[in-house]
Amino acid sequence: MCPTEYARGVVVRALGLDPARVHVVPEAPAPVFSPRTPAAVAAVLRELRVSGTYLLACGSLERRKNPDGLVAALALLSAESRPLLLFAGPSAGFDLVAEAARCGVADRVRHLGLVSDETLAALYSGALAVLVCSRAEGFGLPVVEAWACGAPVIASNTTALPEVAGDAALLVDPEDPSAIARAITRMIDDSTLRADLRARGLARLAERYS
Repeated sequence: MCPTEYARGVVVRALGLDPARVHVVPEAPAPVFSPRTPAAVAAVLRELRVSGTYLLACGSLERRKNPDGLVAALALLSAESRPLLLFAGPSAGFDLVAEAARCGVADRVRHLGLVSDETLAALYSGALAVLVCSRAEGFGLPVVEAWACGAPVIASNTTALPEVAGDAALLVDPEDPSAIARAITRMIDDSTLRADLRARGLARLAERYS
């Protein structure tokens, strides 16, 4: 069993298996991931000392997850409208502090480290957008977790992510920081787009990933 048709193809090719023996069983968010009230979100943000608008990226801090591309995209935004970029997840060899400093956005990037699922649900709920711009994923669980919490998503247009996201996310080339920056700008400027993506995400979640 594997979580996407993309992963199924990889497994069949890599292991030389009969395709009939490899079945797709999609992943789904845990029940803890649900929309949090503004008051609950505000309490978590106070505890984390986060203020203002923010973008959220979840997962291990490694190059496969494209933190360098996200930081580069943030640096392309105008300083006046630049949101905070939060990373939640374990360290995994990528020096986020050095990269943010190199790009001139050290004051707008924070690594929260590992957080509880309750905290993560609040972070999803309050995010301007959740960024799942990995270079490679077999599924991309933060996409469906974000939807479950009512957050709009920007995702990569490669590997398993287009299959999972469908038309319920803005899809971008993960190797093009300018494309990521344009998608973020659309999220900042267009509340109707954000609302539409939230609705599409919840509908796709209910249809495919329960």
